Amino acid sequence: ATVSTSTTPLEIRGADASLSFGDKYFSDLTTSGKPQDIKVVLNFTNVSEFNAIAQVQITSTANINITSDKEGLILLKTGDDASGSITYTLSPISNDQGEYESFSASELTLNINLLKANYQETSFRTDVTVKQFTQEEKASIKQGLGDAACCYDIPYGEQYKNYAERFTYVEMGTEVATGAKLRWLVVGVDNNGAVAALTLDDKMALSNGFMLNKDYYLLSEKVLYSENATNYGIAFQNEYSNTEPFLNTEYGVSANDYATSNVRKYLNGTSVKRDYEYDQTNNVYKSSGTQVGFASTYTFTTEETNKIKARSITQMYETDTARVTYDEDDNIIYSTAQTGQTFPTTQTGKATIDSTAQDKFWLLSETELWTVFAEDTLICDSDSWKVFMSARTMVQGTTSGAASWWLRSPSASFANSARCLSVGGCSYGDYVENAYAGVRAAFKI
Repeated sequence: ATVSTSTTPLEIRGADASLSFGDKYFSDLTTSGKPQDIKVVLNFTNVSEFNAIAQVQITSTANINITSDKEGLILLKTGDDASGSITYTLSPISNDQGEYESFSASELTLNINLLKANYQETSFRTDVTVKQFTQEEKASIKQGLGDAACCYDIPYGEQYKNYAERFTYVEMGTEVATGAKLRWLVVGVDNNGAVAALTLDDKMALSNGFMLNKDYYLLSEKVLYSENATNYGIAFQNEYSNTEPFLNTEYGVSANDYATSNVRKYLNGTSVKRDYEYDQTNNVYKSSGTQVGFASTYTFTTEETNKIKARSITQMYETDTARVTYDEDDNIIYSTAQTGQTFPTTQTGKATIDSTAQDKFWLLSETELWTVFAEDTLICDSDSWKVFMSARTMVQGTTSGAASWWLRSPSASFANSARCLSVGGCSYGDYVENAYAGVRAAFKI
């Protein structure tokens, strides 16, 4: 396999190789400005030993940022004519004084490793078209979300990633008001009804526009507004008693129960009220505000609808095993050692819940949040909240400003609090009647 850069070609023998840049190195650093990035193009030809999909892993001993147009994933066609191309960008990193470090050519050596996957082209699905965000879209999305501080001044800085850099997407559904197609990120793969993380093989296929012969889980690229692009929030539950144990008025179960929630009704096509009002005389919360409906805001063709596989509501409870504890240093610990959530039982004389129901659209649980965004997380030192860097998102129809969104998991301590993801990317509990958080719908395809 021949790998060439803008300077000298390199012959790869076997799976490993290294690449030096000759005189292509960062100049001595001053405070006058950032040195120019280095572009490296790897062109692969005649890679017959990697006859289906291959990954390129590339690292450097120098303290630099390395990014690529394909995240190091490349599809090599079957046969002796296997070929492909990846462009890498090497960017210097500044210190606190805005100074950039200089490197010699040897220090900028890149280590290249080719990995073979286990799937052939016959393993690809033909019913779904997978797309990648362009470099221009990635830059625009990153600019829109901003490099804002999160969770008590923990900065993203140059380490910040957004969802456009982490995921591919599928276009399905149409926004009624504008006619725009909706984008859905491919975030997970099915594992006996549970949401599992994408494997290396999945990522390699997806990065080249293919799905393997599996069921995948998709998540809306942005928060789907309930009324308009400036009013995206919707109450998780807006009808319940404000007296402990905070029971849902209609069903007599906890106000933070997902099966009986306002947001589930919304996703299932029922027209609901997005906000609440407080009845002080009876000490209860009642639904109020604008009448909204997912089905009237977003439509899907018959062909698109037939691709969506419904998910059992009881299974959603069984797979929600997230628990959050802390170690002796107050660092957050994620554990799935516990059993799943218990499906609710309604009180006598109250409305019943259909435990056999199958939902086409639903919310991620906290377990699933930790699963699909685990690669891009960090700890906020001040309070040990987890930061999901790629989970920050904007509102559908806007180009700036992060937005918070509901999870389907209940808070452990309060029956009137459900889990959310904040605008900064931290998971937290919020009162269920608040219409501050929006909906990021998920489904299986």
